[in-house]
Amino acid sequence: MCIKSGIWLVLLGLLVGCGDPLSPGNETDAVWSIDAPLTDALPVDALPVDAPTADPDAAPIGPTNWRDILRDPSELLQRRIDAAFVGINTDTCFLDSEDVSNCARDTFAAGPAYVDAVFDQREAVLITDFLAPSVEMLRYRNRVLGFYTVQGDGTIDSTPMSWELPQVFGEIVTGFASAPAIPSESFDELLPRLQEVYGQSVPVVGTHGLAVFNIIADLIPQTPIVFLDINRLTFHQSIPDVVCAIGEQGGEVDVEPLRAHAQRFAQDLRALFAAHQIRFINASWGYTIETVRGPWSRVCGSEPPSDDVLRQILAAYQPIFDALFNTEGVFAAHASLASPSAADAPFDQYDPIGFPNRLRVGVFQYPGVDVPPEGQTTVPGEWFPEPNADYADVWVNSGCDYFMGCREQRPLSLTLQYGMGRSDFALAQSSFVSPILLGMFVHFRNQMLAETMDDSLIEDLIDTVIPECAFGLNTDCRYIDPLLHGQLDRYAPSMAQ
Repeated sequence: MCIKSGIWLVLLGLLVGCGDPLSPGNETDAVWSIDAPLTDALPVDALPVDAPTADPDAAPIGPTNWRDILRDPSELLQRRIDAAFVGINTDTCFLDSEDVSNCARDTFAAGPAYVDAVFDQREAVLITDFLAPSVEMLRYRNRVLGFYTVQGDGTIDSTPMSWELPQVFGEIVTGFASAPAIPSESFDELLPRLQEVYGQSVPVVGTHGLAVFNIIADLIPQTPIVFLDINRLTFHQSIPDVVCAIGEQGGEVDVEPLRAHAQRFAQDLRALFAAHQIRFINASWGYTIETVRGPWSRVCGSEPPSDDVLRQILAAYQPIFDALFNTEGVFAAHASLASPSAADAPFDQYDPIGFPNRLRVGVFQYPGVDVPPEGQTTVPGEWFPEPNADYADVWVNSGCDYFMGCREQRPLSLTLQYGMGRSDFALAQSSFVSPILLGMFVHFRNQMLAETMDDSLIEDLIDTVIPECAFGLNTDCRYIDPLLHGQLDRYAPSMAQ
């Protein structure tokens, strides 16, 4: 077994958590997964079956034609990458000037106008998280349907996605936003050159949700993506005066204003599902009593009220989680939280009746290749962390050894800066394996496109995700390794385009 290290530690400060009780980093490892077929997918990364071949008579790449070659998906990929290098090498202002403030720049945008027509009618993934528009999203703009933000009144509104960037840099990044999808590791050599020339002139945004996106984007090449920033979703962020006033009431409190606020968001969320044919959600976050208690003194300027009042306020979020986990035909992968107290973490409990379309995801870390394609019922106690069966519905292997390194064969990894390059990511948390399981669910759904995506199909797919290992004994294969066995569209030749 070969353990290889990545550069993920460099990314850790940007990608992980906020120091806020709302931060997904406060959760304990968890994950959800979809069952795999009993035979492996092809063990090699899939490339388009009709990838172009080199043309010995092709014109040389130069200052006048590099843009056309880079943007042309019928060109050999290496030739397109070579064209990008030519473009950089002709950008003499950024190469030679100490002061680049007057170098050529342009505005580059993402949104519906830039989406390839093929993605308009496909079922979409919604990433709900702590997010901000980032340049990395430009590289995938041909399938990014939109970016949305929670407003102070609980409604959801679209947010423009545009950046003023060095002109050549922007043309290169957007030039590779084309179908068939290009795996990010194809740009391992191009990325350092882009960083060297343009690194000081391109905005850097690091959010928890961006890490989730950087994990899943390459794994679902057929699927359009929608972003929803939830920074203002909590009552403390959106309506602090209302929630603080409730804390002063004492005794039996009136939380209906909070519930009405949550209901407005839930209504807009379901409308967003319909507008973009969203059928898959990644929710690498959750709310507990600490979500209410944590910011209280800072926001309200007083001591938090009793736990009973805090729990009543927490319960007012119910409509939000009902929309996420109980909307007809919409499946959610939920990064699970170690939450033994149902009263203090009501939305993280096993609840197949209230939240039938949600799977709670847990994580385990084993850098070996022993987990079979169908999964297994238990894992050895020496594997870290030892899963608590009650805390998740399904557990996914990261293929890494926590803070040490990752196996050679398909460990957890993520796309790097500008959507180019890929590195192992040994930080195994439920937040970062939840998108792996969501990608698996998408993969199995895409094998059944003739079926209507409704609650009945979701139930069938969940049964596939968590198969029964021993007939009649109620022993489910809840510990799986989808990355190792290539159970994602990225690794299926028929679905890689």
